[in-house]
Amino acid sequence: MDALIQDLRYAARSLLKRPGFTAVAVLTLALGIGANTAIFSAVEAVLLRPLPYPDADQLVLLRGQALSTGTFREWQREASSYDRFAAVSTGQEQFTGGPVPQRISSLIVSEEIGPELGLRPELGRLFGPDDFRAGAGVVAVVSDRFWRENLGAARDAVGRPLALGDRVYTLVGVLPADVGPLPSLQAAVWLPLSPGARSQGTGIVARLKRGVALRAARAEAAMIAHRLSASSRVQGSEPSVQVESLRDSIAGPWRRTLLVLAGAVALVLLIGCVNVANLLLARSAERRREFALRSALGASRGRIVLQLFVESLLLAAAGAICGLALAWWALRAGLALLPYAVPRIGEAGIDGPALAFTLALSLVAAVGFGLAPALGSSKADLGEALKEGSRGLMAGRRQRRLRSALVVAEVALALVMLVGAGLLIRTYLILNPSDAGFDARNKLVVRVALPGGHVADPSRLADELDGLVTRVSAVPGVRAVAAVTDLPFTGNALVPDVWIGDRQVAGRALASWVLGRGATPNYLSVMGMSLVSGRAFGASDGAAAPRVVVVNQSMARHYWPGANPVGQRLGLAEGGERVDAAVIGMVNDERVSGEESGSVPELYVPLSQFPSAHADLVVQTDGSPLGVAAPVRFALRAAERDVLINDVTTMGRLLFDSVASPRFNALLLGALAALALTLAVVGLYGVVSYSMSQRVHEMGIRIALGARPGRILWLVMGEGARLVLLGAALGVAGALGLTRTLKGLLVGVPPTDPVTFAAMVALMLLAALVACFVPARRATKVDPVVALRYE
Repeated sequence: MDALIQDLRYAARSLLKRPGFTAVAVLTLALGIGANTAIFSAVEAVLLRPLPYPDADQLVLLRGQALSTGTFREWQREASSYDRFAAVSTGQEQFTGGPVPQRISSLIVSEEIGPELGLRPELGRLFGPDDFRAGAGVVAVVSDRFWRENLGAARDAVGRPLALGDRVYTLVGVLPADVGPLPSLQAAVWLPLSPGARSQGTGIVARLKRGVALRAARAEAAMIAHRLSASSRVQGSEPSVQVESLRDSIAGPWRRTLLVLAGAVALVLLIGCVNVANLLLARSAERRREFALRSALGASRGRIVLQLFVESLLLAAAGAICGLALAWWALRAGLALLPYAVPRIGEAGIDGPALAFTLALSLVAAVGFGLAPALGSSKADLGEALKEGSRGLMAGRRQRRLRSALVVAEVALALVMLVGAGLLIRTYLILNPSDAGFDARNKLVVRVALPGGHVADPSRLADELDGLVTRVSAVPGVRAVAAVTDLPFTGNALVPDVWIGDRQVAGRALASWVLGRGATPNYLSVMGMSLVSGRAFGASDGAAAPRVVVVNQSMARHYWPGANPVGQRLGLAEGGERVDAAVIGMVNDERVSGEESGSVPELYVPLSQFPSAHADLVVQTDGSPLGVAAPVRFALRAAERDVLINDVTTMGRLLFDSVASPRFNALLLGALAALALTLAVVGLYGVVSYSMSQRVHEMGIRIALGARPGRILWLVMGEGARLVLLGAALGVAGALGLTRTLKGLLVGVPPTDPVTFAAMVALMLLAALVACFVPARRATKVDPVVALRYE
């Protein structure tokens, strides 16, 4: 222990004598350790931490077309691999009990959901068996957030009426503030599953029996789905059900992103460790005489290795302390900038698991960057060291090879990072909102809904929407107004059944599908879209007129290749029956959320022929769109007191948000790749620069014998170029394998895209050229007289 304390004191004094070296090493380690700690905290919270439900490992989620509230009880009777079932079906309700009508999320649940998840109400009670019987009173349970924001957190709210749409419910309870990470449980209001209900899009939370494997449960679910698919209840749906653990169903969509980021920061730390190892090798070369004298005075090799390893531990500890501060800041900044809601990400923090991970990571890093320099330096020979010191020759060949190998590894790892970042950046550029297929400038978007009870007659829906459009058009500063069921880049759209001739070619139950949008006649002109052929909707295309559609170029290429679609006929589902429609026009492709532009077939139908209670109003303005937001709201309220205004924003903001995920991924991995490139370039510069500082005598002789500056420049840069080319070759080979893990995050670009590979290799070579040029140019300036006199 005395020896260890002595080594610690000596190591601290030694590092403080070289503040520049120490600062660079600590900063490099802090960046790597801090980034890994931050990402580990997120991975642990989202992917590894147990769910807050009793026996959560036995909980599974069943989803699929063969599931509905109508078949829920049959699943309960037929399934033998499961202990209990609880049905959940998401929806929306119109809350009209507040000062302003609003649309809220709802969840239809069976009576088993509370006991299944171990939920206890914060106020009142949850649903009981009597609430699910025919003729029972209409009751509801609300979330803690809804209770606080809309009911004033009044404790006497339980027992009061709750107006939802055209029905009045009795509020019987308030859910706890923390209902767990299952997204559907975050609904504002819970409603009991009524007998005879028929709702598709239902999920089932089930508990596996003890000893039943997930594979066996999936096989049984597939057989039950196949039997039910033959019944009238699920005719036309796919005879399949997806069964996955509840943990995977919650974290699944973000698993790939988090693991990719974890791999990226691990590469950054590895590059940082290689860089610090190179710094330690350079420093140990300067201390060879010291180590040789220690050996001559009786110090064992193990004692020297221990001394050097203690220095590595001190560097790693300092890097870990700074890294924890960096991780704390990175988590706060990352949570603020995260463009999407990741389940349980708010639980990430610098807690016990994160501290343990940082400690283990610091020890691994200390061994990683300190072991090779320590073992190499402990072999110093006294006679050789004194000779080399007197002649000023560079370190031994073995040490030079080790440092060169480390630089090759840095270049290879950095190139893998660059290629991955390049692929994600190309994905973002492909989805760039500036090429959306329409003009987003000076446009306000207002999402509205007409209460179902107010417009019970579907034939009145088009007239009601026309009235809203007319009101908004009269607002000063508004140039034009159009309505569409769903804007193309919001991720929402109808998926209609489509027939061409006698064959159904698209629909939810088929592998092929088409997006359908209802729009007013001026939608195409307000959006600034181009009519390629034919005509757009007109006033003559009313509810009583023959059905017509306009298709985009992708649909024309897909279903009528090489032909003009105008004049063609197709079938659409209307009210459960097929109706024929004529194609009257073709427009350019517009951006669909998450898809490459022009890759999705779309069709547009007149809202007057296919009315909807929900629509997005596109308001073309003369100036800033937000400048007319308040007058537009007032006009809508004056037109229809009960109209629901779900959102008011600009077209530009919606476009910006539509690519938030690929933009965030590209920025984050791009920043990590830039850091990796910087570390690799610094490492290369250090090796070449140190090599030249040890070859001053050689360069002096070469220049004295008539070597031209160009020859010296080429000689020095060639040494660095060999290392870079070897590292680039290894990096390309590694990237070809590793970038396949990015496949789920890429759109419109393959994981082995040759353009990205070539561009990133060129960037790596250019950066390496700059790194080698500086010491090479310095070598051409060597004065032979000074160099020889110094030697």
